[in-house]
Amino acid sequence: MTSLIAAMYLSAQYFIRYSPAVFRSKLPKSLKDGLALEQSDRFDSPDPETEGWWPCIVLFLPYLALMIVLAWDLRRCQRSIQWSRKPKPTQVLYAEYFGVQGKFYGFKVAMLQFLTVILQAFGKLQILGGIVSFAIHEASEHSEVFKRCFWAFVGFLCLNSLYPSILFLFPSKKSVRLGAAMMDAILDMAYTMTYLVITLLAIYELKLDKQVSGNFGDEPAVNFTAELDASFAFPSDFLGYFAVYYSVAHVCTVCRALENYEVQHSMRQPPNLQKRSQRSMHPANSGQFKSCKLICKVLYSPVLVAIIIYLLLSSNTYPGHSGDFGCFPCRCQVVSDGAQLQSCGLAGVLRLKDISLSEQGISSVTENAFRFLPGLQRLSLSGNSLPLLTKKMLCPLNALNLLDLGRVGLERVDKDAFACLSSLRVLSISQNHLKHLPEELLYPMPALEQLLLGGKTNAKGLRIFQGNELETFPQKLLEHSPHLRVLDVSENNLREIPEDGFAGNQRLEILDLQSNSISELAAKTFAGLNNLRRLDLQKNQLTQLPPDLLAGLDNLQSLNLNDNELGEVSPRVFAGLSSLQTLALKSNKLGKLSSDMLSDLFAGLSNLETLDLAYNEIYAVPAGLFQDLRNLQVLSMRTNRIRKLPHGVFATNRKLQTLILGSTGLGGLPKGVFSDLSNLQTLNCDRCSFSPQDIAELRGLRNLKTLDLGWNQVGEMPAGSLDKLGKLETLDLRENELRRLPPDLFALLHNLQTLNLNNNALGELSPGVFAGLTSLQVLELKSNKLNKLSPQVFADLFAGLSNLETLNLNRNRLGELSAGVFSGLSSLQNLDLAYNKLNRLSDERLGGLFAGLSDLRTLDLRRNGLRELPAEVFTGLNKLQRLNLNANSMGQLPAGLFEGLSDLQILDLRRNSLKDLPAGIFAGLGKLQTLYLTGNSLDELPEICSLVECWS
Repeated sequence: MTSLIAAMYLSAQYFIRYSPAVFRSKLPKSLKDGLALEQSDRFDSPDPETEGWWPCIVLFLPYLALMIVLAWDLRRCQRSIQWSRKPKPTQVLYAEYFGVQGKFYGFKVAMLQFLTVILQAFGKLQILGGIVSFAIHEASEHSEVFKRCFWAFVGFLCLNSLYPSILFLFPSKKSVRLGAAMMDAILDMAYTMTYLVITLLAIYELKLDKQVSGNFGDEPAVNFTAELDASFAFPSDFLGYFAVYYSVAHVCTVCRALENYEVQHSMRQPPNLQKRSQRSMHPANSGQFKSCKLICKVLYSPVLVAIIIYLLLSSNTYPGHSGDFGCFPCRCQVVSDGAQLQSCGLAGVLRLKDISLSEQGISSVTENAFRFLPGLQRLSLSGNSLPLLTKKMLCPLNALNLLDLGRVGLERVDKDAFACLSSLRVLSISQNHLKHLPEELLYPMPALEQLLLGGKTNAKGLRIFQGNELETFPQKLLEHSPHLRVLDVSENNLREIPEDGFAGNQRLEILDLQSNSISELAAKTFAGLNNLRRLDLQKNQLTQLPPDLLAGLDNLQSLNLNDNELGEVSPRVFAGLSSLQTLALKSNKLGKLSSDMLSDLFAGLSNLETLDLAYNEIYAVPAGLFQDLRNLQVLSMRTNRIRKLPHGVFATNRKLQTLILGSTGLGGLPKGVFSDLSNLQTLNCDRCSFSPQDIAELRGLRNLKTLDLGWNQVGEMPAGSLDKLGKLETLDLRENELRRLPPDLFALLHNLQTLNLNNNALGELSPGVFAGLTSLQVLELKSNKLNKLSPQVFADLFAGLSNLETLNLNRNRLGELSAGVFSGLSSLQNLDLAYNKLNRLSDERLGGLFAGLSDLRTLDLRRNGLRELPAEVFTGLNKLQRLNLNANSMGQLPAGLFEGLSDLQILDLRRNSLKDLPAGIFAGLGKLQTLYLTGNSLDELPEICSLVECWS
């Protein structure tokens, strides 16, 4: 029954796994989950194993036939069955010569068990050992389970190697013969069930993820996942497949042998078969068997045990591989200049599809290192030292989809280094020292989709990979890669691009040529690239663009020409880019263009959403410059020399959401210049020359969320100028020489979260000036002239500011703080009072100055001239983590000053006049990590607990 169930399960697995995808897609999800058929959504292509009806039928039919035979055997083994018909001649012959009492039963057992042990040893032992090694490396909680199952399997093998010898020693004992048959069935099923249990458990439990940074197209990093595929338990190679099949099928033979030997066989067998069976009751006297008995006794078991021991000592599996994880799942050997990659046999045994050997110090690779990895799909060797690639090194990897050779110090690549990688889709060779590439390098590589030879930055703009040193781009390099979608040759030393270098790459979607030294492009450089979506030419030396350079790029969505020297541009050069959404022209010389040329420059770009014209020395903006850009959402004209904007310049840009006009010297705004921008959410006008009258032009921007008016020297903010900006979340008014604020200036800004008033000339604040800012989280008042804060000034403000988290009063002239001035700030986390004149904190009435600030994390009181502190001044600050008292004039500290500050991590007492410290002053500071005491006159320190770092 167990054999029948195993055969049914295996037949279903092989049928569904190897059947065409169109058939599998129709299966219920519950059935797929039950058979472990989840398809992993990866960077690479589907499983390279062949799919189709032919392999499906070839692998499925044997198990189907086995199911029928086993089901029939179950029926025939019922006790009620009697001989009802004359036995066939084949049954008679089998019973006489190979049955339990047959003449050659011992010989048959010897041969079959020899085959069994060989198949199990070579087909399963290394696989199970590989699983144990994987579990040990991963420190899996099931490592011991895997070990015990592995050694149980070895025990079954050894037992199967020994018990036929017992049969040879006692050939005439029917109990031994019957026991051998029973043992045969038990061991065969033990092989199958142990194998299936271990492999299925490993599939769900063993997984090793490693993130590798590099140039992978749009991704700054890729996860290389070493895990056992769902098909791992169902081998497709001959030995593994036949070992599993033979284990189950052999039970059928044993079942029939047992059936033919019954205690009452003389009563139920036909006379002719009965007579033949009686003649074979003592096969030990048979002459044919005597000749091999001695050889079997002497050599049979030792040979099989020797084979098992040999496999156990193999370096590719457990236990031979269990202690060497330097290059897991491969094996490296230390050499004089690093490590030599010798073999990846274990990875082959485990049939891993991802291998990351990144940052392993590998300096050389043997020719046969990847010999056992025909199914490998993704390989990373980045961060090692491999100055030369040869053909034989990578040739066995004919199923490879992704190859990462970034940062390996490549100086030269043989023309046939990738000749065997016909399935390769992604090739990354960034940050090496390649100056030239052979034209035949990618032949034959018809499946290649991404060729990455350039640099890479992360989402924050930080460089994580550099390019190469290519000086020329081979004209025929891409000739044999018709499916290429992404080509990255950024950050090289290219001076020119062949005119027809991309002639055969009509499927190209992304072309990155940034950060080279290209000064000129031929008119037909990009001809035929109808599918191109993104073209990056920034940071080159282009001075002009031919009129027809971009002709035919109907699907282009992003064009980056930042940081060139463009001063001569054809008025209609962008005319045919009907799909263009992003156009970046920052840091060029478009200011040299006449107004007439500028006015037609963006004609026809009806789908443009982002336009960057910053740093171009543009003096004047023609009235119709943006009239065709009806879908424009982001416009930047930062750092130009625009003195005024024509009336109606944004009349057709009703979808504009972000407008950046900073550092243009803009002033004297025409009345109603922003009246059509009802959807504007961000307006940046820092470093312009706005007057109070210009501020009034902002009243119509009802959807504005961010407003930057810093560095405008406005002098004063007109009352009511912000009343209609009720959705404002961020307001920046720094560096505007503001001396006073109208009492109701912010009264209607209920959604404001950040208010920056740094570097003004505010000497006092009117009571209730911040009333209404119920959502305020950050208030910046740094570098003003505030000299006094009283509860009356902030009474209304703090009463409603329950969400305020940061208050910056750094570099003012505060000489006095009244008790209760910060009451109500229950959410305050950061309070900066540095560089003031708070020398009167010693007043005993101020003992509860910071009372109520239960959520405060950072308090900065440096450079205030403090001479002493009340003992209870920090009472209630239970969550305080950083306290800065640097550069004051304190000669002593009261006992218990830091009592209750259990979360304090950093305490700065540098540059004071401390001569001694009270005993136990640091008691209770169990989380203190850093204590600064430099610049004092201390002779000794009290006991400090849990201190990680102390500066004395």
